[in-house]
Amino acid sequence: MEEEARAAADREAQRVEVRTRLDADLARPAETAALDHVRKMQAAGAPYEASVVALDLCQGLTPGARAAVADVAYGVGERLELPTAEPGEQADKRYRPDTGALAPELDVDDLFGDAGVVARRVREVAAEASVTRCMPGVAALAFASFACAARVRGVIRNRDGSAWRVFPNMFLAVEAVSGGKKSYIRRKMGGALFNDYATELRARYTKAKADDDLGRQVAAGVLGSFVKAEIAGKGFDANRVAAMQLRLEKTQTCVPNYLLSIPKSVEWYVQQLRASGFCALLPDEGKEAIKIFVSGSDGQSENCGALLSAHTVEGYAHGSFAGAGRGDDRLPFNVLCGGAFLPLQPSVLTPATPHEAQLLAAIQTRGLLARMLVSRPRLLSVPERQALRGQLDRGEIGREAEAEYERLVYDLLHSERDGEHPLAPAQPFERVFLPDANAAFLAFQANAEDSASPGGKYDKTPGNEFVRRQADHVARLAVVLSVLRDGKVCDGVVELRDVERACRTMTHYFLEHALMVAARTVLDPIGDDADRVWQLLAAVGTIHKRKLQQKLGAGWGKAKPGDRQSRIDAALEELAERGRIDVTMGERNARTIRVIRRCM
Repeated sequence: MEEEARAAADREAQRVEVRTRLDADLARPAETAALDHVRKMQAAGAPYEASVVALDLCQGLTPGARAAVADVAYGVGERLELPTAEPGEQADKRYRPDTGALAPELDVDDLFGDAGVVARRVREVAAEASVTRCMPGVAALAFASFACAARVRGVIRNRDGSAWRVFPNMFLAVEAVSGGKKSYIRRKMGGALFNDYATELRARYTKAKADDDLGRQVAAGVLGSFVKAEIAGKGFDANRVAAMQLRLEKTQTCVPNYLLSIPKSVEWYVQQLRASGFCALLPDEGKEAIKIFVSGSDGQSENCGALLSAHTVEGYAHGSFAGAGRGDDRLPFNVLCGGAFLPLQPSVLTPATPHEAQLLAAIQTRGLLARMLVSRPRLLSVPERQALRGQLDRGEIGREAEAEYERLVYDLLHSERDGEHPLAPAQPFERVFLPDANAAFLAFQANAEDSASPGGKYDKTPGNEFVRRQADHVARLAVVLSVLRDGKVCDGVVELRDVERACRTMTHYFLEHALMVAARTVLDPIGDDADRVWQLLAAVGTIHKRKLQQKLGAGWGKAKPGDRQSRIDAALEELAERGRIDVTMGERNARTIRVIRRCM
C-alpha cells in the first residue's frame, strides 16, 4: 500500500511539474513552446508518437488541455478528454469553421525551410505580382509535385509492418479573381520551363512513334496480303503471320503529353494519361476543366471517376468500341497518374447562386474536393500593394533567386532514370521514411482519423472527408519536400523535418481553407455577404457605415421586395452575432462599426 501511495504521489508530482512548465510557456509563441515540449518529452523517454501528437495538439489549447496532452506524452496518466468548448459554451457544440474569419496565410518560410531558394523566389514573385505569398507558394508546390509525380514514390511502414508506397502527384486549386496575375505567377514559378520540357519530350518521341506507326502499317498490309492469298488458295507462311500479329499486339509507342489544358472529354483524358504515364492539368480556368467531369452547372451528370483514379494512381475501368478500334488496349500504361493546378474563380469556391453551390456540392460529394489542396488567398489592400511597389523601387526586393530557382526546376525536370520512360519509369526512385519520420506520420494519421470519427472534433462537419484524408496529403507533401531538400529527383529518405513541415502546413493552412470551402457547399447568401463585408472591416478596424457602403458599391440594398432588411444590415447583424464586430449608434442614427475579434 505504501509503495502504491508513493507511486501515486510521484505521478501527481510529475503532473504538477508538467503543468508548471506549460503554464510558464503560455506567453511564448505557441509553435516554439510546443516544439520545446516535444524535445522535453523525447528526452524523458516518451513514445515518439505521443510526442508528435502533442506537437499538433498543444498549439492553441487551454492550459488544462495542454497539460492533459503532456500527461499522455509523458506516460504519467491515463488519456484525458480534451475540452471541446470554451467555458460557457455548449459541450456538445460541433466544430464549424468561421467562414467570416480571415483565412490563414501560407508560411512559405516554414514550408520551404529546407529549400530556401524556393521560399526566396516565392517572396520575389509575390512582390512583383502584388499578391500574398499563397498563390506563388502553392504554384511552386504544384510544379515540384508534377516533377516528382510517377517518377518517385514514398515508402511508409504501416503499423502492421507492411509497406505503403505513395506517389506524390497532387491536385491543387487556388482561388484567383480575373486579372489576379495567375498566368504571370504560373509562368514565373515554373510554367515556362515545364512547357519547354514538354516540347522536348514531344520532339524526342515523335520520330519513334512515326517508326512504330510505319511498322504497324507494314504488318497490317502483310497480314492483308496473306488473307487474300488464303482466299485464293495460294497458302501463306504461318510463322510470318504469327510475327506480324505479334507486331500489331505490341505496346504502342506514344508521344507523352505532359501538360494538358482543357480535356476534350473524359475518354480523351484517360487516353492521354495511359499514353503518357503522367499528365498535369494546367488550364487557364479550372472551372472549365472540372466541368468536363461534372457536366452541367448543376453537376447532375458527374463522371469524376477518372480524376479520382488519377489521384490515387490506379486502373480505371472505362472503354469503348471506338477506343478498342484505336488500339487503346495497347497503350503503354494500365494505371492513371495525374496532377492538377487549377485556378478557380471565386464563384466556384464561394458560390453565390444555387447552381454554383450545386456544382461545388457535386465535387465534394464525389470525393474530388477531399483530394484537392485548396487555397483561398486574400487580396492585398491598396496600402499593402503600395508598400510592395515601394520595396521593389528601392531595390529591397530583387530577383536574386530567379536564376537559382530556374536551375532547381530544370534539374528536377531532367532527373530521369537511364533507360526508363521519362515520366513514369517502371522502377521509380524511392524515398524511404526514416523510423522517426515514419512514427511521426503514423501519429498524425491516427490523430486525423480520430478527429473525423464519431465523437471527434470534426464529426458531422462539412469537409469531414478531407479531414480523414489529411494523412494521404501529408505523405505526398513530405515526399515532395524531401526531394526539394535534395534538389533533384533521386533515391533518398524522408526525414522527420520533412514530415513535421508537412504536418504543420496541413494543420495550419490547407485544413482551414478546406473547411471554409466545404462549409460553402450549402448556399448561405447572408453568410457570403458577411464574409465579403468582413474582408473590408478586418483591414480598417473601425469605420462609419456610410463609408463602408461607399466601399462596397451598389447592390447592397434589399435583395428582393419584402425583405426585412438590406443586404448590408443583414451582413452586419450576422457578424455581430458571431461576436466579430460591435455597432454603436451616434447622432442622427449614424452608426460606427468596430472590429472586436480578428481571429477565429
